[in-house]
Amino acid sequence: MKRIFALALCMIASISLCLRQAKASDSTETHGLYDKEIGGVIEIFKTSIIAKNKDALAGLSLNGSTPCIGVWDTDPLLTARAKNPKRMKASIGNYASFVDSIVSAKEQDEERFSNVVIHADGTIANVYFDYTFSVNGKITNYGHETWSLINADDGWKITSIIWSIVVTPHKA
Repeated sequence: MKRIFALALCMIASISLCLRQAKASDSTETHGLYDKEIGGVIEIFKTSIIAKNKDALAGLSLNGSTPCIGVWDTDPLLTARAKNPKRMKASIGNYASFVDSIVSAKEQDEERFSNVVIHADGTIANVYFDYTFSVNGKITNYGHETWSLINADDGWKITSIIWSIVVTPHKA
């Protein structure tokens, strides 16, 4: 009787281990799919800035009121306040204004991403990365950026963007 009980416990443990491994494998595959889908959002964002493609860029956001918040680093904030004492540490805007500023600029803008980290569960996601923003090939600011996204009916949509603003000379 003890042998049968021990054998049953071993079988249950083996089945449990197999199920956990299968679930982990499915989770890894699913996570890879989310990374690929969100990577597509990032790629459209980057190429739409360069091409000044208003429709593609606007389509990445849940809606035009999606918050966009830039937070100034200390040194550039002090420099900006020397010109405008009312300059706030956090520049708060919305996605529609961001899109309009990109597509209406006469200069050639480009944002580059590195060290991208994506956390997603299929419903919500967070993307964190280092960025550099260039105007006419010259880096104007850099820092860290984070996006929150949701998986809406029509795909992943950005629901907020927050970034740090450093405008001192970039050292690559």
